Amino acid sequence: MYRNLIPKLKSILSRDADILFAYLFGSAAEDREHSESDIDVAVYLNPEQWNILKKDKQILGELALCLHRDDVNLHILNVTPLLLQFEIISQGKIIFCRDEQTRVDFETDVLYRYFDMKPFFDEQRELTMQAIRYN
Repeated sequence: MYRNLIPKLKSILSRDADILFAYLFGSAAEDREHSESDIDVAVYLNPEQWNILKKDKQILGELALCLHRDDVNLHILNVTPLLLQFEIISQGKIIFCRDEQTRVDFETDVLYRYFDMKPFFDEQRELTMQAIRYN
């Protein structure tokens, strides 16, 4: 499915000059869609774009309208939590990239911060699993 979806997403998202790069992730990107699957998209906006909430609504509206679907989840990578950023860059598919250097810098920064914090993430996961087992 994602092979058919990426060209559609690219044609929609690449029209917006504020979007520097975008990813498809989740079940649609991993070819494990089912009848209740949604579409997960992440975009990185030009850092000079200050009205992220307005831009989020605008992009989401365009995606829903052009794809004829109301189950599109949009994430703005500039403000997405680190764990989700890591999941997106490590498992997602690039839809398009307008600025390769910015994308590489972003991915490098995410990887650096993720692996720096990984021991804490692992400890938190283990504590959560213990709490689930014993409660």
